[in-house]
Amino acid sequence: MRQYVLTDIPAKAMQDMEASLAEMGCQASIEHLFWLPVPEDMLSPLQKEHAGSCGPYAMALETEGDSLRMELLVRARSRVRCECIAYAPDELVLHMIHWLNGFAAGFGIEP
Repeated sequence: MRQYVLTDIPAKAMQDMEASLAEMGCQASIEHLFWLPVPEDMLSPLQKEHAGSCGPYAMALETEGDSLRMELLVRARSRVRCECIAYAPDELVLHMIHWLNGFAAGFGIEP
């Protein structure tokens, strides 16, 4: 699995980040798992075509101990398996890494 990982996050900052992600509506049904929405304009043509049946699309963010782990896989929230589920292209990877770095910086975490 391809991931982007931030480590050595203080416990208080992690608690605050988890609370903020939950307030943003990103909380998954599994504890310490969050869904980061993928911007619609960054979906592949196939994902746009499948948006009604498979979407919304998101990337998973897991908090574990002192780490944030963002999967670089675009998942379909309405289906487990479909050809539209794919690794993020470079442009989306960079966008999401910048977003996560900016989010973490708001809590005093520098990448």
